[in-house]
Amino acid sequence: MKIKNMFSIKRVGIILLVVILLALGAAGAKQGPMVTADLLKYEPSPVEPGDIMEVYISVTNEGTTSETFAIEFVPEFPFSLGPGEDEMKTLAALPQGENAVVKFWVQVDPKAPSEDRDIKFNYRYSSSPTWIQLQSPVAIRTTGAILNIDKYKTIPKTVKPGDLVDVELNLRNSGNLDVKTVDVTLDLGEIPFSPIGSGDTKRIQFIRANNAEKVNFALIADTSAEIKVHSIPVTLTYRDSRGTEYTEETSFSLIMGAEPELMAVVDSTTISSKGNPGTITIKVINKGIMDLKYLNMRLISTNNYDVLSASNEAYIGNLDSDDFETVDFIIKPKNKDVQLKAIVDFKDPYNKEYQRQFLLPLRVFTARELGKGGFNWFGALVVLVILGALGYWYYRKRKKRRIKKQKE
Repeated sequence: MKIKNMFSIKRVGIILLVVILLALGAAGAKQGPMVTADLLKYEPSPVEPGDIMEVYISVTNEGTTSETFAIEFVPEFPFSLGPGEDEMKTLAALPQGENAVVKFWVQVDPKAPSEDRDIKFNYRYSSSPTWIQLQSPVAIRTTGAILNIDKYKTIPKTVKPGDLVDVELNLRNSGNLDVKTVDVTLDLGEIPFSPIGSGDTKRIQFIRANNAEKVNFALIADTSAEIKVHSIPVTLTYRDSRGTEYTEETSFSLIMGAEPELMAVVDSTTISSKGNPGTITIKVINKGIMDLKYLNMRLISTNNYDVLSASNEAYIGNLDSDDFETVDFIIKPKNKDVQLKAIVDFKDPYNKEYQRQFLLPLRVFTARELGKGGFNWFGALVVLVILGALGYWYYRKRKKRRIKKQKE
């Protein structure tokens, strides 16, 4: 029994010794330098051919001593150092357990293929006998051809119904590949415009990468075109230098409008003489092709008349094309011939503000001038002539009857 217990004690002792030795070995392994470097990130990601990217290298000292660290970029297609960038970068001292980040500016060759390529660096630290290579994949992606209308202009800028308009579209190839056989088609099916002198499709043979070309269309607006902003759909079909076909949908806008044509006249008045108050009715007429809105009229007092209405302003509201509204004011004229001063503020359909001033002649007639006062000699003469004619007719008729009785 004692012998058996002795063997058990020895076995436990051996196991403890092994554990202690393993722990000491692990601790010894961590003693001294142990520096690693990894690709942390790169921006942009993915990167395009011709771009310059920022490459971040993470450096970590997992050892127990402070180390001096150096890393150098390995130029290899399609990667090269960016302008003014240093090929090698160093850290004077990297304490144990610390982490640092080193950044490089790296240029991607414009002819780089659209695929993943390894970027390479060599690094070492003061206790390392040789250089250690770091390599990591970088995603390079070619966006291909990107064609769009980056700007356009129309002459005239604002189009009236029935107008001719010249449209110039500027097509820019924002991609990294040349494009060819570019067909530009206007979809005018539901739009009140028609092409003049050519069809609705124009072709540009070739547009280089990062370049632009212009195309022109001559259009005429329908006479019944609605006053608003018309969006013109455009279809772009083309091929890039690799033979890939593209179809893009875009659009531009044409502004339909005109200069407002507003007119005001004195429609009627109850004023019979100067110095006596009366009502005037002013008619406001929209002679233009655009509907107008938020009309407000002000009648300004002058030396020729006073405005006696409770307010010298009257809100008219909206006024459609080829329509009119009337506004009444009470005034007291001081002279026989009066010129009314009216101001109208309003907006067009695009909320552009306008103001029009009108000078409206108003003549105050006397009763005599209207034929309502004094003796009317002309009227009396007419009455006398009529009465004379009737008397003569009656006399002739009586005379004929008398002669007829005498004969009987």
